[in-house]
Amino acid sequence: MEENRKSDRVKNALCFVPFFPIFIYVVEKKKTDRISKNLFYAVCLFILFILLWIIFRSFWLALLLYLWISWFFWYKSYNWEDLDIDFLDNFLDKYKK
Repeated sequence: MEENRKSDRVKNALCFVPFFPIFIYVVEKKKTDRISKNLFYAVCLFILFILLWIIFRSFWLALLLYLWISWFFWYKSYNWEDLDIDFLDNFLDKYKK
């Protein structure tokens, strides 16, 4: 049971490593609600990276912000802290219905 929980922690954390959400989305057959939510947050974070790159016209600044926010989300999800971003959760709830 403990190994299964550790595996879930690692999957949740890997959602925020660049390009791993694609791998998890394809490979993971049975996605829990938490993993689905983290995958959605990861996609939103990548879209934010693209927008920051366009706005600041600096790839490195956008990448630095992306990696910092991604590390923060990774740390919280690995330690089983809930990531709650209300406006994204509301959008996801409307999309699921």
